Amino acid sequence: MLNRRQFIKQALATSTAGALVGITATARSAYKHPQTKPNIILVLTDDQGYGDVGFNGNKIIKTPNLDRFARENVVFDRFYVDPVCTPTRAALMTGRHPYRLHITWVGQRLPVDEVTIAEALKQGGDATACYGKWGNLGTHYPRRAIDRGFDEAVVHLKGQFSPPQNKTAYFDPILWKNGREKQYKGDKVCVF
Repeated sequence: MLNRRQFIKQALATSTAGALVGITATARSAYKHPQTKPNIILVLTDDQGYGDVGFNGNKIIKTPNLDRFARENVVFDRFYVDPVCTPTRAALMTGRHPYRLHITWVGQRLPVDEVTIAEALKQGGDATACYGKWGNLGTHYPRRAIDRGFDEAVVHLKGQFSPPQNKTAYFDPILWKNGREKQYKGDKVCVF
């Protein structure tokens, strides 16, 4: 079982070597084609507790897609988060404790000299993408997701939302795709 820091260190080492063939023994044994690189998809949700998904034993909340995703992949069950999102995201992106990054609350920015997991994977030849919440790690050059190693980024730049005056803030959101503002239509693209 790897913790967050061990995972990022291993990802950095294997990616830099150019052959990211698995993160854990479980992942390696479950992976069907070891001659090719696996896809790495990190899913981080806000305000979702350990017991809020079916794969962790919840019998009331139905999460069939997440349950299947968990059955077929590696799940971190020892990833501890901070009380607010920005330190948690900074730790996930760098593998470093938020206090070492001087990030302890919402609104603080990820230092530009810190290497992100996306930058490390990109150095190893991997394609990277970020979808969802990014804003509190940095909204302007050189702190945007596309400046921090992500080849593609479709993100919202607000750390949190106030109740909207109308539903368009949630169902027809204005997001930033690769550094440019873009209006999306429909609730299927809502990423926050």
